Amino acid sequence: MLRHFVAVGGSTAALVFGGLAATLAVGSGFAPVWAEPPFSGSLVPPRTALERVGLERHWSAVVPMELSEKTVQLSFTENQVFAQTNRGRFHAFDAETGGLQWSVTLGPVTSFSRPASVNSTLVFVGNESNIIGLDRKTGRPAFTYNLAAPLSITPVADDERLIVGEIDGKIATYDLFLDPKERYVMVKPDGETVLRPPLRNVWNLQTGNSLQSRPILTKHVVAVGGQDGKLVVVANKTGPPQILYRFATGGPILGALGALGTRTLLVPSTDNNLYALDLFTGDLIWSFAAQAPISQGPLVTERGVYFQDDSGVVTSLDIDKFWYVETSEGRAMAVFPMDQRRQAEQRASALIRQTGQTFIVVSRPKWTSSKVEGELLALSQKRIYGRDRNGSLFILNRDDGSVLRTPSEILRSVGLDLRPFQLAVVNSENDRLYLATPTGLVICLREITNLQPRPLRSPSEKPFGFIEGVDDKVIEPNAQPNTDAASDDTLSSTFEFEGIRH
Repeated sequence: MLRHFVAVGGSTAALVFGGLAATLAVGSGFAPVWAEPPFSGSLVPPRTALERVGLERHWSAVVPMELSEKTVQLSFTENQVFAQTNRGRFHAFDAETGGLQWSVTLGPVTSFSRPASVNSTLVFVGNESNIIGLDRKTGRPAFTYNLAAPLSITPVADDERLIVGEIDGKIATYDLFLDPKERYVMVKPDGETVLRPPLRNVWNLQTGNSLQSRPILTKHVVAVGGQDGKLVVVANKTGPPQILYRFATGGPILGALGALGTRTLLVPSTDNNLYALDLFTGDLIWSFAAQAPISQGPLVTERGVYFQDDSGVVTSLDIDKFWYVETSEGRAMAVFPMDQRRQAEQRASALIRQTGQTFIVVSRPKWTSSKVEGELLALSQKRIYGRDRNGSLFILNRDDGSVLRTPSEILRSVGLDLRPFQLAVVNSENDRLYLATPTGLVICLREITNLQPRPLRSPSEKPFGFIEGVDDKVIEPNAQPNTDAASDDTLSSTFEFEGIRH
């Protein structure tokens, strides 16, 4: 059995065993980790089997672990993949090469973990009741902050704020001070001068129940869904929490919230509905009734929404063709985009006046699939990838929802067994598939022709929560301030700035 020594540092070395190459960071400054690969090369999906379903192994990597250690969490964000073990160790990989970038020990042994998140410079990860900030490039600790209770959801952050949800239902918001000049010093009793942790608690909000749905953080608001079935949207500002609105669904909100365009907030609920709200006003734009509870968050592209309910039915909603003006017999007379419900109702009213007949406005999906219980993992240009409850892959046609390959076909006819890969990333960013085994084998799969990842949203698209006329204003360096304009605090407190009013 090959042993390899792993530590955090600057140089890298490649080791090969069982036909699998692993790039390991080697250096000094952190406690070493002894690791043994507890699997054979046969665990790696065969190239021929992958080719039969149009896939290719983009890379494989190994999580450095002791023999009794287990990988318990796999997460992906932007250009990094993160793996966390039950021994409190945390590893970062390059998402496109699989190269191990760095490894750190977070703290106590635990099997309780949540996916990591990032901003432009830091990785945020929880370990028991600690929230830890690590440098994205080196893994060096920036801060460790002890919470009153363990994390219940993935922390979310931008370069100014960090949002965490605790298992007791509390939402805590912190200002981030990443510039050392902004961090005041503290003198210890022995005279030593040190920097305080770059966190300052801004506000806390107690919700009705434990949180499971990942929140959405934008420049102006924070949106959080709870297991009590309520969505809470709070102004993203310093000071006591200002609740802008609440929206009650008929069941717990368990899946991640979705973002469509710049201001349509998607809320999956176990009351069998997917709700679309105006992010800033809370107005209900539309709701779509599924055949079963929706416990997963939707996957969203520029032109469509895809989600799977708990019965296994996958639904595709087309942004451009959503509202149908129909006769009482169901014959479509006109079709309107998602954001034109009022126009559809006006057309129906006009047809009623003209003909004296009955016309109704209904929402229609682009398609619904047959039942394949499991979860969606990724979208490519023409396909939808998911896995069933046993971990076997399935593939749908993205254009019409037809099943291209069932789990049993892929397992038996194709000979592709991904069931040992019990950890999988739900990729809401691009078309890559990231999977891992508890024993530490990580793989990235891609379609054979897709050498570069295809983003679900264009990088040039305005960010979610962007407000026209407010966020696109540029202040010239020598320009005089406009004293007639409302201050940021006023804007946040009244929340009636230009671009938000109907």
